[in-house]
Formats: sequence, structure tokens, C-alpha cells
Amino acid sequence: MAQVQELDKDSIIIRRYYERNTILWTGKKKYFKDNQSYPLKNIVQEFEYSKEALVEYNQYKKYQRRSWVAYGLSLGFFATSVLADRAEIGFPALGATVIGFGFFIGSQQRGLHHFQRAIWVHNRDVLLR
Repeated sequence: MAQVQELDKDSIIIRRYYERNTILWTGKKKYFKDNQSYPLKNIVQEFEYSKEALVEYNQYKKYQRRSWVAYGLSLGFFATSVLADRAEIGFPALGATVIGFGFFIGSQQRGLHHFQRAIWVHNRDVLLR
């Protein structure tokens, strides 16, 4: 019976350590750690202790940049299609707009996958420390 109580004390210590050091992201502009709210821009500091999490975070940033470039280009193509006097210019520009928005959405989704993976890897590494 005494051995079971020891395991419970160890489990409580590990649980408290895990709860203090893991990250919870709610999908908005902030994350939580140790029941405190932090702005999302500070999350890169959390990933500095885990190389694999930092790699995933850098992949997220790369896809975010790609998505905003695709968004800007698609808006430019859309403006061109609206302002074009001739159908030979307007229709291809409209097609490029659709393709650009497709790249935007795809890059956003891939970036989000890498961001969520970075948080998962960080939380996993908290357990392994």
C-alpha cells in the first residue's frame, strides 16, 4: 500500500510539472502556460529549448510568408481582371486570381499544421526532460 502512495506522489509531481510547462493554444492571438496568458508573438521563445519544435515553427513562418505573397498576387490579379478593358486580359487574370487564392488557402493550412506540430513537439519534450 505504501508503494502505491509513492507512485501517486510521483504522479502528482509530474502532473504539476507538465501543467506548468506545457503550452495551450486556443486558436487566437494568445497562448497559455502555467495558467497565464501570453501574446502569440512571444511563443518563439518557448520553442528555443526544443530544436525540433523550432524547426516546425520556422516551417510555419515560411508558409505564412508564402500565403501572404499568394494573397497579394491574387488581389492584384483580381484588380487587373476588374479594370481590364478587354476580355483577353480579364479572363486569364480572373483565373490567376482563383489559382492565387488556392495557393493562399493551401499555404495557410500547411502553416497551421506546422504550428500545431511545433506546440505538440514542445509539449512532448516537456515530458521527456
